[in-house]
Amino acid sequence: MRIHVNRNKPLPLESSIQLPEQLNKLTLAEAVRFGIVDGNVGQHARNALLKAFYLVCLALRVDFMLVCARYPVHKLYLGLLFQDISPNDESVKLSYANNIPHRLLKLGTNEVESLWEQNQHSLYRYFFKTRHPDLDEVIHCIHSS
Repeated sequence: MRIHVNRNKPLPLESSIQLPEQLNKLTLAEAVRFGIVDGNVGQHARNALLKAFYLVCLALRVDFMLVCARYPVHKLYLGLLFQDISPNDESVKLSYANNIPHRLLKLGTNEVESLWEQNQHSLYRYFFKTRHPDLDEVIHCIHSS
């Protein structure tokens, strides 16, 4: 996974679409090249990467985490309570992804914990009650730089 933050230049997705006005003045992060193998090992790796994405965004004071997901992968993010950016749940052809249609989804970084707790999300305990010293070290490095 690569994480792009829009502090110094536009996000990759902005080469294909114009973001809605309400997102223009915010700090956004886009996760790209997020590929995981199927099965239990892949699921554990996916959850760890998602948690790392969240923690990095939290450390960098990112307002919204963004992902672009093709069908049927977008269902994973909807299950994580991401919401569509595009009106009417439209897909957008992304120039940097071979013009394959993707759904553009967002999740407020500062809303994840309360949103998942209220919805009794299955990953809540893993994200907010489980310690990961290796991820803590990454976040410490971000705060130190």
